[in-house]
Amino acid sequence: MEKQGIKELMELLEAIKILTAAGMKVAIDFEVSKLISELVALGMQFGALQEAFIGIKGIVTEAQDLEEAEVVEIVKKVFEIIEVVKANLPKKEEPAPVEPAPVEPTA
Repeated sequence: MEKQGIKELMELLEAIKILTAAGMKVAIDFEVSKLISELVALGMQFGALQEAFIGIKGIVTEAQDLEEAEVVEIVKKVFEIIEVVKANLPKKEEPAPVEPAPVEPTA
């Protein structure tokens, strides 16, 4: 059997990263203008998305003969997706420190 490589897997993971970034930006602070701008941005990346979904049939074949170096590349791409999620999460605001109420001495 001929070695398949991981082209289709990597294209699919890149598409997931693109869609995740767009979805996170819109979902966190839903505004129509943000939705429209993300749809335009997705349209500009249509070629990458199209390639990923056209090649989806080849993923199973590629996954059947993975080598260690290919697994490392896949894991790196998954971590890129995780970083996209982290970067788009709302920042947690630290609560203001609460000062204890003064205690009045009892006589």
